[in-house]
Amino acid sequence: MRINLDNVPLVTQSAMLKNILLAFEHEKFSKELAAHIVGGVTKLERLIAAEKVHAEKPCMKQNGKWFVNAPQVLVHCKNRR
Repeated sequence: MRINLDNVPLVTQSAMLKNILLAFEHEKFSKELAAHIVGGVTKLERLIAAEKVHAEKPCMKQNGKWFVNAPQVLVHCKNRR
């Protein structure tokens, strides 16, 4: 379902975005989900390398799970128009 924000004032849109980012403040995404949101694994890895997105892998096993900061991923989400 798409949400139409064409008739919503910019100030209200900004407040909505701030509320969404605050709601996800302590949430983490998997690397797979984060890559899907930003537009691919390569782009996610570039964002991590540029320190625009924080990611951690607490377990150094080969197949250990990555935890990626959710609000930072949402800020860099791919435009899907």
